[in-house]
Amino acid sequence: WAAEVYGKKSGILALFFYSFSPSIITYSGLATADFTAASMIFIASYYYWLLIRKPTNKNLFITSIFFGLAMLSKLTAIVLIPLFFIIGFFAVHKKQNDWKFKDLIKKILIIFLIAFMMIWVFHKFQFDTISNALPPEYYEEKAQEEISKAPYISKQLLFVYDKIPLPAPVYIGMIGNIFYLSLQDKVGFVFGTITNNVAWYY
Repeated sequence: WAAEVYGKKSGILALFFYSFSPSIITYSGLATADFTAASMIFIASYYYWLLIRKPTNKNLFITSIFFGLAMLSKLTAIVLIPLFFIIGFFAVHKKQNDWKFKDLIKKILIIFLIAFMMIWVFHKFQFDTISNALPPEYYEEKAQEEISKAPYISKQLLFVYDKIPLPAPVYIGMIGNIFYLSLQDKVGFVFGTITNNVAWYY
């Protein structure tokens, strides 16, 4: 990627930093989702950048596949959703291709649709309410209690949780769980200190 943007010397330099990065050295040898997710996010981002520069169906399809794989690798890959919109709008605004904003929205929706179909296939075409899909002994009472505390839209959220069948409900429920956990106070280890003042994105 660096070689394509800045030349071969920059590509070699980027490879050098990659090869000796402590994070890469540490996580590449561990059986965790972190390295897989980082790889899929990187590849999806690269092909999305390539799609913006060379808007072909091939690049659109490959972007969709790796976006789906990123979303399946780890739930925190949902950070790609706002990033794709931001990068895309910036590219259209700077006229990096002949897209208009409606073309960008169309391409992004295609990417999301293909990716979600991959997620649904992975979840064996499950179609149910979130309350029925999640293990009740772990989630049901606690989820209903926490959803009822949501300002302004608690009734609507409870209705969706209990009454609306959704494709891949476990996946959607887990995304909701991530947003819930990100809003909770948590203990963290930051700059050598154990603290309760941890930013939501940490």
